[in-house]
Amino acid sequence: MRRAAMGLHTILFGLVGACAPALPSHRDATIAVAYEMPGGIEPVAGASATKALVTATDGRTTDRDRIGVFKLDRIGGAIADAYGIQTLVIRASNDVPETVRIAVERNLKAQGFWIGAGGATARVEVLRFSADFPIRFLGWGVAATVELRISVQNTANSTVFTKTYSGAASESDSSQADITMSMSKALGDSVSQMVSDKDFQTALFTAQKP
Repeated sequence: MRRAAMGLHTILFGLVGACAPALPSHRDATIAVAYEMPGGIEPVAGASATKALVTATDGRTTDRDRIGVFKLDRIGGAIADAYGIQTLVIRASNDVPETVRIAVERNLKAQGFWIGAGGATARVEVLRFSADFPIRFLGWGVAATVELRISVQNTANSTVFTKTYSGAASESDSSQADITMSMSKALGDSVSQMVSDKDFQTALFTAQKP
């Protein structure tokens, strides 16, 4: 519990800095969620003859940069009372759909696909990019979820495949670094499920023609 509380103190100290006489009831903390490219990606048979254009959109309708909300009053009010903050809002500082698009594109390229227009179009939609903060036995952890939906269109703009992939990751602590790491791992999990899906790969092959 002490470790988790220290993790929250790390975020709060960065937010608050020198003590101010009056703080709002909530504060924002931003993190940049990077995608870590895995090693050992094997070429996909037939990919070298297949062209794919990757696009990404944000399917979240409100507060799109928000990752999660930590209710500080769940800690008995000690930290909340000390800093005058009741709610800590974690937000992404980077462009999430663009980060996702680049991640998918890099994986397809590593598998041997040609990247560009004139063949299949892989449209990725970000449905969920969030973290919860469950109470653990020894404190508060992080449970991250990244949900992506892929739609493959052929050269006639007809959808030939669609599927949703949900990636997850967790950490036992709730420091800013742990939140960032969890989100990065959950993103990697979701993207990995997608690009390794044989049905998705087949859809890219078949979508080369109308």
